[in-house]
Amino acid sequence: MAKTHRTSREKGPEKYAKKETLIMEEAMKLFFIYGFKKTTVDDIVNKTGMAKASFYKYFDSKDDLFNKFLSMIEETGISRIKNAIKVKKTAKEKLKALVMEQMKFFVEFFETRTSNHYVNKNYLLEVEVSRNRFFDMQKCMIKKIFSDGVKADEIKKMGENEIEILTDAFVIMTKALERLWVFERKVCEIEPQVDFYMDILFEGLGK
Repeated sequence: MAKTHRTSREKGPEKYAKKETLIMEEAMKLFFIYGFKKTTVDDIVNKTGMAKASFYKYFDSKDDLFNKFLSMIEETGISRIKNAIKVKKTAKEKLKALVMEQMKFFVEFFETRTSNHYVNKNYLLEVEVSRNRFFDMQKCMIKKIFSDGVKADEIKKMGENEIEILTDAFVIMTKALERLWVFERKVCEIEPQVDFYMDILFEGLGK
């Protein structure tokens, strides 16, 4: 099995990657509806129209597929957020760009893979670890934005401990708002609420 896996890559890396992504996308649609545990490899191969043996050329198991897909999504989301904030100047602008890009990314993620925004509640629990990992990666960016804001005299002076607490509080609040905004709002409705969120936050952080 391992030998076949290597041979597939050697024959055409781009073709292999494209097929691998296609399988993951189709599997995710099933996970959204039925949850990860109830979806079987047989369900996935039937959905993609491939032979079961072919599935194992790309993935060692259903768990392997699931973890690879989540890693791909995490990397894509973080890359988009980094690109969104790097063109902004102030701490407030960067934090708004970070939150907006994050919400856009999650809205697009669910809209392109579900019908009528239906997502099996078990699936949301199953991806919680990945969601937390995503926010952990974001935390470093958020902390740097706050630190740079203090250095640039945009935010009142505070020490490392206060910045750490502020960062944790921001992450917790944003995670809570994410569920409301992503599942109950359109992207065009989110921005005014993000503006309000930023105004309230920086009113308290102002000098």
